[in-house]
Amino acid sequence: MEGSLNFEEQTREHTNEYADAGLRTLILAYRELDEEEYNKFNTAFTEARNSISADRDAQVDELAETIEKDMILLGATAVEDNLQKGVPECIDKLAQAGIKIWVLTGDKMETAINIGFACSLLRQGMKQIIITLETTEIKTIEKTGDKPAITKAVMSSDIAIAQFRFLERLLLVHGHWCYRRISSMICYFFYKNLMFGFTLFLFEAYASFSGQPAYNDWYMSLYNVFFTSLPVLALGVFDQDVSTRFCL
Repeated sequence: MEGSLNFEEQTREHTNEYADAGLRTLILAYRELDEEEYNKFNTAFTEARNSISADRDAQVDELAETIEKDMILLGATAVEDNLQKGVPECIDKLAQAGIKIWVLTGDKMETAINIGFACSLLRQGMKQIIITLETTEIKTIEKTGDKPAITKAVMSSDIAIAQFRFLERLLLVHGHWCYRRISSMICYFFYKNLMFGFTLFLFEAYASFSGQPAYNDWYMSLYNVFFTSLPVLALGVFDQDVSTRFCL
């Protein structure tokens, strides 16, 4: 019994050391089952997975908890998780631009801090405020993983990028151009529609408000679709007040 406790303590210490080094940790354990116990569990687990009821996930989790207990510890493993190319440089550029960056992670605190230093998000001398929080939602995410949350966020977002370093050009270059183009387009559409309505008013005043149309139906239909669309396309494609190098 004492040896088992020592082994668990050593494994915990090794896991913390791996996390401090920025490694991904995985604890291995097993449990011996006889054939009758396994067949009983497998039958119930298969029925729960094939269930179409609303509490299907709850049934699966409940059955998994009945079998995932009284396990024997084997040890812990660690895998190096390298950063993507250009992550530190991208974060440094965003910080210089005054953009505040938050990191949401389900890793151990030691791993998160190590990764923060590796990607230049954290620096020596920064003040650390550590708040420990444990809620039902956090436990659920830790148990099921963050893949469903990431998939939902991607489906709800306007833009999804494959690598983090693409965010630098997306925000600092295309973001700057987009803001400028949108502001110009607002003024363009405002004055375009104002002039169209103003000419109609002048014509009606000249025609003594007789109701005679100033433009034919084709012109009014094609005014926004064709006659005034080329400046919008040209501005959206070619307007660049500063170069890419200047933005970066």
